[in-house]
Amino acid sequence: MKIAVIGYTGSGKSSLAIRLAELYNCPLMHLDKVHFNADWQRRDRQEAYAEIDRFCDLPDWVIEGNYFSLGMDRRFEEADRILFLNCNRFRCLVQALARAYRYRGKQRDDLADGCHDRITPSFLAWILFNGRSGKWLEKYHSIQRQYPEKFVSLHTRAEIDAYVETLRKEKQQNDQ
Repeated sequence: MKIAVIGYTGSGKSSLAIRLAELYNCPLMHLDKVHFNADWQRRDRQEAYAEIDRFCDLPDWVIEGNYFSLGMDRRFEEADRILFLNCNRFRCLVQALARAYRYRGKQRDDLADGCHDRITPSFLAWILFNGRSGKWLEKYHSIQRQYPEKFVSLHTRAEIDAYVETLRKEKQQNDQ
């Protein structure tokens, strides 16, 4: 199974991706770890592309993150499912703030070494407004139009949990 998890900042992409990688017992790639080096310095683009290409060569995977400029076509073309976490901006804000508090002074597994959550005015504006502009919404809609048979939009924690349970049951049936 190959699954791409995309969505708004703070929507729970990393948490869902971890659950899916565990469910399918497959490798997980967090694109934040590929896009950045320590201290939020952008990694060389060719190096990032090469890492994503190697990862996409695997028979099964979960890739979490948007980064539409990093191997998007291959990721979405090869994915069996594209899960879009289309959560309410205020839920995303609360989750991002809770995550920053929970990991204050600690390294998160889904970020490059030396990158820590920073709650800045521009980050808050990104969650509430800029990351939800018409430009970004159109990108998500474009992916949905291009891959309607494998694009799933999830809006709430209950929808996400129900969808994971559906996948779990589907996997159990296929494993029998």
